[in-house]
Amino acid sequence: MKIERKVLVGHPDALIGAAAGWNVGLVVVGARGLGTLERVLLGSVSEGILRHVDRPVLIVKGPAS
Repeated sequence: MKIERKVLVGHPDALIGAAAGWNVGLVVVGARGLGTLERVLLGSVSEGILRHVDRPVLIVKGPAS
């Protein structure tokens, strides 16, 4: 099995498009650990990626801000 790491920083649409172009088996994204109120007001980038990428997505949650 070949494992390759690519780091992409930028707008979530860029990751969604890149994941479609790369033949990947898993997309890993970080979550900042915002509370419920912040998620409702700001939305969740990682959740948006989860809903729009047609590959398995692993969300790694960081410590609460």
